[in-house]
Amino acid sequence: MNLVGSGVIGGTFTVNGNGIFSIIGSLSQGSVGSKATSFINGKMIIDGEVVVYGNLTISGSGKVEFANNKSKLIVYGSLTNWGSVSNGTITQVK
Repeated sequence: MNLVGSGVIGGTFTVNGNGIFSIIGSLSQGSVGSKATSFINGKMIIDGEVVVYGNLTISGSGKVEFANNKSKLIVYGSLTNWGSVSNGTITQVK
């Protein structure tokens, strides 16, 4: 799935095992204070900024790939990372 532009997800999201979620722009998920958990079991490619309000679990087969050094993934909640992250780092804010 490709998202070009801006998007908002009110609930949680799951990138399934063989799925690829490519974001070019910005994505905001959840709401401040959320305890819900989103999952990356496949691959997420970020060219822009993704903000997760809640928890994020990256499974052992999950991958997060940053397209460039300006791309960001910010998690306001718990981060569980058993997968891989390339070309950048995930920022966790508690």
